[in-house]
Amino acid sequence: MRFAVALAITVFSLQAQGWNWPEKSKNLKVLPENTSAQDLAKTMKQFNNALGVRCTFCHVGEEGKDLETYDFVSDNISEKQSARVMMSMVEVINKQQLTKMSKRNVQVKEVSCVTCHHGLIEPTTLEDELMVAFTKKGLTGIAPKYKELRDKYYGGFAYDFSERSLASLAGRFANNKQYTEAIAVLNLNVENFPNSQISLFRIAQNFNSLNDKANVKSTLQKLLKINPDHEGGKAMMAELNK
Repeated sequence: MRFAVALAITVFSLQAQGWNWPEKSKNLKVLPENTSAQDLAKTMKQFNNALGVRCTFCHVGEEGKDLETYDFVSDNISEKQSARVMMSMVEVINKQQLTKMSKRNVQVKEVSCVTCHHGLIEPTTLEDELMVAFTKKGLTGIAPKYKELRDKYYGGFAYDFSERSLASLAGRFANNKQYTEAIAVLNLNVENFPNSQISLFRIAQNFNSLNDKANVKSTLQKLLKINPDHEGGKAMMAELNK
């Protein structure tokens, strides 16, 4: 993903070579009417980085053509309207809502598009994407989707590929008493994080909910081999041995 965003910015920059940003922009609905060419260019490049999109996402024009051929004034593309709504929302958050938070971290000056989008057109999480895959294809859809997203985005900032994401998804299933599904997701986590204590402990808990004592014991043995002092694991093993 990091490469993809860098490539998009590079192409954007090359496409903009020879393009003179207008000193007087037209049809500005959210940005101030006196927005300078420099500030306009900065804003457009921020969109490019935050959503990983190009000019044609919001503006009428043909990809690869000189920017001077684009109709930037036109409102014919719906994404341009959506962008205005999002910009207004960000402005309200920064100027009205954050100022009410007296104890907020002084280092967090404001939010921006990238705060939520992380290089994606639509803000989403790894959990949500995998849940969509599950809804469409059941358990067989989760692992391939995880691999697809990991191969494409790992090392970037679009998705959280730490062990927390799959553990959280498994928690959703467990809360719905879908213990078999939770175990499958946690096993996927163990494939990627062999020493994931939280995954092994929760696998044991889910097997316990299924009253599968043999798998509870074998899972706890794996956990306690990694961490003999795991309090939850020791307590569950002691209860199992009674």
